[in-house]
Amino acid sequence: MTLVLSFACHGIAVQVADRLVSQQRGRAISPLDQIANKLLIYRARDAIVSMGYAGQAFIGEIPTDEWIAQLLSGEPNVRGPDDSGGVRMGRTANNWDIGKAVRAIGEQLPPCIAAGQTIYISVVGHQFNRHGMVRPLLYELTLRRDQVDKFYQSPRHWRAGAGCVSSIGVEIGDQERERILTHLCDAAPQLTHDEIAEFLTATIRKHEQPGVGPHTSAVIIPLPGSAPVRSKFFANAPHHILIRSPQTDLRLETGYSPWVIGPGLIKPPTADVGGMIFDAGGIEIACEGGPPPTRGILGAMGSVDRFKLPPHLRR
Repeated sequence: MTLVLSFACHGIAVQVADRLVSQQRGRAISPLDQIANKLLIYRARDAIVSMGYAGQAFIGEIPTDEWIAQLLSGEPNVRGPDDSGGVRMGRTANNWDIGKAVRAIGEQLPPCIAAGQTIYISVVGHQFNRHGMVRPLLYELTLRRDQVDKFYQSPRHWRAGAGCVSSIGVEIGDQERERILTHLCDAAPQLTHDEIAEFLTATIRKHEQPGVGPHTSAVIIPLPGSAPVRSKFFANAPHHILIRSPQTDLRLETGYSPWVIGPGLIKPPTADVGGMIFDAGGIEIACEGGPPPTRGILGAMGSVDRFKLPPHLRR
């Protein structure tokens, strides 16, 4: 099990998830993939959102986030030839609005869920129209085999100062959700976007237990057009990649960023040094990585291989 926390109000939406996929044998829970990706940034025709999931981590042998990326993009293999492709530019098959995208998940994912399993989906971000009107949005779905067990959609009209908190995965209780909402809405001075992400990360770590990991990823979605959407990696210990060359080997601190799906863009999960900015239908997506070296290169980005599911867990 995992924990995904989402917050939305006028002007900002933030989603944070731990990055641990675990396995359970009897009563024992042990780590399976300690940097598993559970978020996805999606540029719909009328919205920019982050999608997080909890529950069943694989659809067949494909990670659940990758299955969702395939559905949203309309591409049968979002990783490219031999599962080794990088960032892909060019028109994607689908160009859905956010309502159609959420409905497609609710209709097409349940038949793929194993008997007795559950997948929770949280979608948070901003929706806009051609007249320049922008509103926050939040969806929450609970999906079981061949059925939608729960569906929540935030109101169309939000009163001034209103906020909304979603938690999926590990149950944290109504009092904890109210505490989170009060802290984020009533803080004085108002919290910065990074401080919101850091607070949600600290909250997830407070609820750490077998199945909830200490490393988190955050997606920060400011008011469209005001600043880039950002993905950030929060680790409780540094992670590194090794870049080899004939002259020297570079061991660099790295961060991780999730799938980015948009019109003309498919970016798989990557390990990032420095950072890179992508255009997703006129909205900038900044994937922030570890600090670049003081000399030599400005940054680096490489695709993260799909986790190979052990044979005893394949469905």
